[in-house]
Order: sequence, then structure tokens, then C-alpha cells
Amino acid sequence: MILRHFYTGLFCLAFLPCFAQNITEARWVRQQRQTKAYRFELLIWGDHPDEGAVYAVKVISRKTGKTLQVDSACANLDNGPLDDMVSIQDCNFDGYPDFYFFNYMGNVNSTYNFYLFNPKIKRFIYNDALSQLTDPWFDKEDKIIGTSYRGSASNHGSEEYTFTGDTLERVSLWDQDLEIWPEFSKEKIGGINKNGIWTEHTFRGIYKAPPYQIYAAPSLHAKILKTTNSESYTVIDQENKDWYHVTGDTTGWVKKNALFSTQPHPKPVERK
Repeated sequence: MILRHFYTGLFCLAFLPCFAQNITEARWVRQQRQTKAYRFELLIWGDHPDEGAVYAVKVISRKTGKTLQVDSACANLDNGPLDDMVSIQDCNFDGYPDFYFFNYMGNVNSTYNFYLFNPKIKRFIYNDALSQLTDPWFDKEDKIIGTSYRGSASNHGSEEYTFTGDTLERVSLWDQDLEIWPEFSKEKIGGINKNGIWTEHTFRGIYKAPPYQIYAAPSLHAKILKTTNSESYTVIDQENKDWYHVTGDTTGWVKKNALFSTQPHPKPVERK
């Protein structure tokens, strides 16, 4: 979430020196998508994502043609048609259509500006919490908002949220970092427990190790359940002095020194 504010801040700062000149060259572009009661226009400068920006959004009554609100904005252009930037969606599942439009795209992650309709005052209110989410998706049936992100080539994850009243609350988390240790990943999962308290658990996974054997018990005399390959991925859920207990496609025990390419691979002891 912090990254979203950081990148948006950089984008706005980059345009400040030429803002006064650009704003005089900007024009209002009527958007194709609209609700039953409202239509929308964006104040756009430029025609290309690399040389363009959105400076404001206008809400207009379809019945009277009267402008009802104008809000300032600071957003990039996306790659689509300039009159097709606004999307309509009931984003907080309250039965009223809301709208959003593209804000920023980094190397992978994208964010959007979300405006939620407030039926009491009949205005669309910018929602900062939703606008911080990267690549969000909406599950209308379960009233869940999901988001995925990639922090780097080795880090990625996802989260799920739901609205409690007007508050966006996180209900689940999964994060994976694949280069914490040479042969391991670091994973974090989080969620709301049965008492309504947020809890997190961090564990390790084996993902970049030489082929290793998974045993039925923590002994080289035990039955070999599986010999892994380069595509194997198992999760460590407990350990003792010399062994890891793992789960995944196969549940069993792995000799610790079998996971490190700099150490000799243990040979199974012949069972008599």
C-alpha cells in the first residue's frame, strides 16, 4: 500500500513543473460507461500513456445535464481509448454502482482510483483504501475483494478484503519470498481466526534444492516415499536436530543435509 502512495507521489511531482501549461491544453472527454442516473467525464491532457495524464473527474446528471461534482485527480492514461477509461462496478456491495479508472502501472502492479457512491448525500466519494490495492478483483457472491501483487522477481502474494460498514478490512494474506535462503522460500499466511482476531504464521518451503528423498520416518532406515525433482515444492511444518517434516504432494521426513548442494547427498541405508 505504501508503494502505491510513493509511486503516485513521484508521478504527480514529475508533472508539477508543466502542470500549469498542460492544464490549459487539457480537455474534458466524455466516457462511454455510465450508470442509470449519472455519466462521467475526465479532464485529460495528451493522448498516450507516456505523455498524458488525468487531472480531474466530473459527475453529470443524465436527467438534467447538470454538473453535480468535480474532483481533482492525478493519474496516468491507460492503453485503451480515452473515452473508455471509466468502469462501473458495485465495489462495496451495497447495491449502488460505483466507478473507477486507471491510476498507475509499475513494472507489474496496477492501481486504480475508486469512487464509491454515498446514497445519503448523493455523491461519489474517493476511497483511498480501495485505491491502494493492486490489480483488484471483486467476488459479488461472497462479497470479497481480492488483490495480487509482485514485489520483485522473487516476491509475490495476494490478499482478500471485505467491507464492514464503510471500512475495508483484510481477511486473508499469503506472501512468498523465494530467495530468503539458497534452498528455501519464506511464506507468510494470515487470516481472521474464530475469535475475530487477525493471526499470522510464517514458515519455510523447500523449492530450489537438489533432488532429495522423503522418508516415512526420521530415519535413513525408513521407507522412501518419494524422490523429488526440480519442480518439487514442499512446506516445512516441523523439525528436529537432523530432519525436517514436510507436507505437499507427499508428507514425510527429509534429511537436512540432503537439501544443501555443498554437502554430500546422504545415501539410503539398505534395509534388511
